[in-house]
Amino acid sequence: MKKYVIANDTTINESNVKDWIKDFCGNIQPHLLYLDSFYQGKDDIKKYPYDKNRINNYIHVNLAYMAVQNVVSYCFGKTPTQDFKQGFSEANYIQELKFKNKENTEDKALEHDCSKLGLAYEFIGAKENIRGEKEPFYKRLDPLTSFMVVDDTILENKVCFITYTIVKPKNAAAYKHGFVYTQGLIIEFDFKGSTVTFTNEEMNTAFPDKFPVVLYKNNADMVGDYEPATEVMSAYSKLYSVSMDDHESIANALLLIYNADLSDDEKEKLNRTRVAALFGDNAKAEYIYKKLDSASFTALKEGLRAEFYAITSLCDMTDVTAYNKAASAILYKLIGMENIRVNKSAYFEEGMRERWDIIASYTGKKFDIAYDDITYTFYNNLPANIDNDITIMQLVEKGGMSLKTALKRMVSIEDAEAEYNQILAEKRMAMDEAIANIRSKIDEELENVDKIS
Repeated sequence: MKKYVIANDTTINESNVKDWIKDFCGNIQPHLLYLDSFYQGKDDIKKYPYDKNRINNYIHVNLAYMAVQNVVSYCFGKTPTQDFKQGFSEANYIQELKFKNKENTEDKALEHDCSKLGLAYEFIGAKENIRGEKEPFYKRLDPLTSFMVVDDTILENKVCFITYTIVKPKNAAAYKHGFVYTQGLIIEFDFKGSTVTFTNEEMNTAFPDKFPVVLYKNNADMVGDYEPATEVMSAYSKLYSVSMDDHESIANALLLIYNADLSDDEKEKLNRTRVAALFGDNAKAEYIYKKLDSASFTALKEGLRAEFYAITSLCDMTDVTAYNKAASAILYKLIGMENIRVNKSAYFEEGMRERWDIIASYTGKKFDIAYDDITYTFYNNLPANIDNDITIMQLVEKGGMSLKTALKRMVSIEDAEAEYNQILAEKRMAMDEAIANIRSKIDEELENVDKIS
């Protein structure tokens, strides 16, 4: 489904903003909240209604949380690097902004949203720094209360971004307070009752020709990492819930009494004391217990778990007992995760480039930024497989692979470009030392010749 609003009339006015918010709240937000409920461990487990006296557990097995943590850690556990083209004059400026905006944690927060909901939003504005100067900043927006509006053409051109919060006054009804961001315009609004009112409108003088919001996509369809498997996850939680119902219902065993009658008072006493005196020929009592089918539970659990991993392309690592014993097997198991990582990286890089493109247009420090001024490198977060790295270096020694390519493929190297430059620098230093030694020996020999002559 579409996770943004498509508008036929693109005029920015109070009536259209109201319709767009109603469209989002009625058709898009419920699905996003549904996806988020799995991550929060609050998804609706659909079960048939039981007798009111029967135990009725609702146990949420949070596969969604596990999926997000594993995917984000694998794809962004090692921070992506940004290498600047030699001579790019704004490299230090960008590095300073990255540090001030805590880019590492910001990117992980955005990736969490992408993993859960399929998309993430980031606002870019300008604020005063400690020196009293205005400079750009960037900050994540909540996708549960933020959305993009596009036109209904084949290009789906951006119309605006809308974000809001719920205000709950003490003695009045709750209402929405938010902002509409267009290309060069910021509009503040209140949505009270059934009316949207623009309360303030101003030009975005910091970024006058840009939309100050970046959309980050999880993939081409903006589908979350566990989104295709929500029914399987609900069934998995239901299986555990019903199984626990059955386990606890064992305590409610039936007591059968043969050839004896008990009065109501005697039955009440039996419930308290668990002791009964039976009179009569062949009088006896016994409990009957419900038998649990643990084999069926195990088979269903393993089947649903396998379906979850098959649908999501995630990797089940619970059967891996020794990394050194089966390193190649683990790498083979990670093919699905690696495909996800490569796909995510491409779309996340697109968002990061848009972030810096907007910041480059900042009126306080406007500068040009070409596509090749910044090179992005994303890494998988795997333990270093030294044996594999040794094999790669043997290929380099035999001329089967270039050093630069080898460094990019080695899992023990975090920054291939920096490592390559360091190796070149060390080789130049070694060559300079060797040349200096040779020259020193030549000078000594010449001195000896002079002495002899």
